[in-house]
Amino acid sequence: MSEVTIHTGLSFKDYRRANFFLLYRRNMTRGMLVLGVLLILGTVVLYFVRPEYYSSFPILPIALGAAMVLLPPLSLLRSSKKNYFGDARLREKFTYKLDRERIQVLGESFDTTFSWKKLYKFEVSDHWVLLWQNAQMALLIPKRDVTEGQIQRLKDIAGKHPGVRTKY
Repeated sequence: MSEVTIHTGLSFKDYRRANFFLLYRRNMTRGMLVLGVLLILGTVVLYFVRPEYYSSFPILPIALGAAMVLLPPLSLLRSSKKNYFGDARLREKFTYKLDRERIQVLGESFDTTFSWKKLYKFEVSDHWVLLWQNAQMALLIPKRDVTEGQIQRLKDIAGKHPGVRTKY
C-alpha cells in the first residue's frame, strides 16, 4: 500500500468550526445546552401561564439558563481566537504523510514523526479527519483536502493496527 500525502492548512474559520464540533459532540455540553433552554422556556411559560406564582419577573432562572446556553460558545470563541492567533504553528501549511508504519506531519517550522502504534484513535466525521494523539488532543485535517480514495486507504491502514481505535 502506498503512502498517503495530504496538503492542508487551517484557517481561523476551520479552527473555530473544529473546536465547536469537538465541544458539542460531548454529551455533557449538549445536556447543559438543553437544560439551559428548558430552564429559560419553562420559566417564561410558567411566568405567563401562572403569573401569581412569581411576585416579580424571574430574572435569576432566566439568567442561569442564558449562562448555560451562552457561556460555553462565547468562552470557546474567545479561547479559539487566543489560541489560533497566539500560536503561529496553527496557521502554517501542513503536509501529512501516512504509510503503513508511520505518520509524519511536516509544517513550515516543524517535522514530527510517530508510529501508528502511538496513535490513540483514527476518526472520520462529516467534515474532518481526526488523528487523536490522546483523548484530548487531535490533529485536524479538513475533509475537503482529502479524497475518498485517500480516506479509504487510511481506513485500511488504521484497521491493520489493532491498538488504534477507529470511528468512521
